Amino acid sequence: MRPLAAALGLGGLGFGGWLALQHPLNGPAVLSLFVAAALLAMLRPRAALVAVFALLPVLSFAPWTGWLVVEEIDLLVLAAVAGASLRHAVTSSSSGRHRARIWPTTALLAIGLFAASSAIAAVLGVMDAGGWAFDLYQGYREPLNSLRLLKPFVWALLLLALWRSEAARDPKGAAAALEVGLVAGLGLAALAALSERLAFTGLLDFSSDYRTTAGFWEMHVGGAAFDGFLALTVPFAIRMLQRPRSRFHFALALGVSALAAYACLTTFSRAIYLAVPMGVALTMWLGSSAEQAPSASRRAMRPWLAASMWLLFCGAALWVFPASGYRGMLALLGACAVLLRLVAAEDAAPGKAWQDLLLASVASSAIVVASAAGVPKGAYLSYGALVLCALGLSFTRAGTRARLAGLEFGIVLGVAAVARHWGGDAALARMLPVVAVLAVLTLAAAVVPRGQAPAPSGPLALRGQLLLVAAMGLAAAGVGVLGGGAYMSGRFSTSEQDLGGRIAHWRDGLAQLRTPIDWTFGIGLGRYPARHALDHAATDAAGDYRVIDGAEGPMLVLTGGRHVLGWGEMLRFSQRIDEPLVPLEVRVRGRAEHWVSLHFDVCEKHLLYEARCATGQVGISAGEWQTVSAALKGPALSAGNLIAPRPIVFSIANETPGSRVEIAELSVRDATGTELLRNRTFSQRGAHWFFSSDRNHMPWHLKNVLVHTLFEQGVTGLIALLTLVGVAFARVAAGDARTHPLAPPIAGALAGFAIVGAFDSLLDVPRVSLLFFVLVLIASTDRLRTALPPSPER
Repeated sequence: MRPLAAALGLGGLGFGGWLALQHPLNGPAVLSLFVAAALLAMLRPRAALVAVFALLPVLSFAPWTGWLVVEEIDLLVLAAVAGASLRHAVTSSSSGRHRARIWPTTALLAIGLFAASSAIAAVLGVMDAGGWAFDLYQGYREPLNSLRLLKPFVWALLLLALWRSEAARDPKGAAAALEVGLVAGLGLAALAALSERLAFTGLLDFSSDYRTTAGFWEMHVGGAAFDGFLALTVPFAIRMLQRPRSRFHFALALGVSALAAYACLTTFSRAIYLAVPMGVALTMWLGSSAEQAPSASRRAMRPWLAASMWLLFCGAALWVFPASGYRGMLALLGACAVLLRLVAAEDAAPGKAWQDLLLASVASSAIVVASAAGVPKGAYLSYGALVLCALGLSFTRAGTRARLAGLEFGIVLGVAAVARHWGGDAALARMLPVVAVLAVLTLAAAVVPRGQAPAPSGPLALRGQLLLVAAMGLAAAGVGVLGGGAYMSGRFSTSEQDLGGRIAHWRDGLAQLRTPIDWTFGIGLGRYPARHALDHAATDAAGDYRVIDGAEGPMLVLTGGRHVLGWGEMLRFSQRIDEPLVPLEVRVRGRAEHWVSLHFDVCEKHLLYEARCATGQVGISAGEWQTVSAALKGPALSAGNLIAPRPIVFSIANETPGSRVEIAELSVRDATGTELLRNRTFSQRGAHWFFSSDRNHMPWHLKNVLVHTLFEQGVTGLIALLTLVGVAFARVAAGDARTHPLAPPIAGALAGFAIVGAFDSLLDVPRVSLLFFVLVLIASTDRLRTALPPSPER
């Protein structure tokens, strides 16, 4: 294997190095980073694996570079594979060794069939696009889009070889690399979503028409890239919570899970609201079934008790939210957190318990009453102080059950005070039944003898309590989004209508399979956008852009869509620019066969949804080349800050349906006369330019994984995909790999992906497709056959 490893390593270094040098932003700097990553992979291949999975959701800068066919994550994959291959070529023994089967026979056949089908579909796609033509800045209707969608499966095979090599040397280390990498990647993606919401809507605005996209620029034409990534990775965070390798891993998983929960909610995706809970439930069920003996954490917090408390909290949150809002729910959550610590507290000294209980109850209640009556926002202040005091006291020897119960009575009274302060007497009346139940539970926890109370003990008890509080917090957030957000309520109300539209869209797409060859092998990878435009040329074809070589040099060709071209339906050709000083002036040198209206805007915009904009229009008359200008007027624009950046995006769009305009030069200057655009004459082809279709998404996706595969790869590819995924899922859910630590989260990830994939293509997003195929291939390999010994929990 040494010659093969050496060839793979040198080939990866050469190809990756050449790609790095072509990078539009700074080729030499990117090449240096590429070489450093390859060296890291040579020295620490496991660290390279972690880096690939952790950086997958963020290492792609198409809106800045203009690269759609290749991405920065491709360079990292090439560096990791090249470095690890060279290490293998140098260090592996040349003596013959017994080699275990790489895959079960059925999986091997399915992989071979799917690989062959994908290769055939890639060739068909290039042919359907008019034959081979190379340009790193090609779009979705051009030949290299076929290779763009072939790339994820090829990368997955290479990463599988790297992972298997690590698994052969250190099974626990390889499993940890995958788990930690994916959880870290989920955390980075969720932080990106949090930053986006903070910049454009605020954290608690669940009514605005704004769906989070995080770092997944592939959603510039719609789709569910972020949804698919969440479905694939959240189960790994849950599994790390369920079976942490250390306290650090538990803390990491808990923090990431909280961020991911917020990210899931702010996708406003009905599919993700089903996929993630189903994936999590399957992960937890399979993880519990795989344990050979009841764990200490399960003894510490009995499942029935945790489930009962969670259900009670959900019911209470649903009841109080309409009148008490978020403040009432958060107050309820804090009271429940203290109640959990009360259950775990030690008994007081004999004869002192009732004295402590009475004293703490009277003092805490008096604080709440006095503060609520005489201090501005005193209800909030007294409640918060008591919660912090109780939680802090619960971690000391002085935090006996009696004292905590007394403080909890004051906190329960504070919950009522918060409700009244926020919503008046109506909110108080609605909160009173909940307060009564909390008071009864507090009294029971205080007086039930320790021998009869299901009290947890030890450090694992705290872990169970944290998980339960986190689950309650997630439930509260869900109640807020579904009950307080008009946007999500509206989406649920149109579910039946949207499903009907999806079914009609699937039928329309499959109607393009017209010959036996089409049905057997498909139209070709990545050909749906082009075929839709061709098939709908006279009705509702989407707009298009191309950078072509004309007689006077490179030029941009913008074609207007044939559908209704409202603000969100125009195809925009865009570039991210520095923060300008308005007003701005746009100058265009262009020509058209017929009069064309051009739209310009400079907006604060992450991807699809704009905030403040400066806008303008100009007409291009029929005839020869002409230079026209337009003033863009609007409010002052801000790029935000480091924590919540607001990218400033210049866009041009052809707003005349069905028309074509050629543009040789663009210029945008702000009030200071500073030129804001790069590559204004397209001498670097599409470098720094990007496009988006903000609201018109159907022409770009088939909106179902199976329909997408059938269209691109025919029945052959569909059968191969179903067989491969079926074998992988069967092995980790019920087969010989089910006791492996990675089996539960992989099964949960595949189940969640299938649910999201029922409503979106997903496989037309290379980064998501890459992760999906990596998990499928790992689940199919014999390296998962044997269960690993459990890691000690420290």
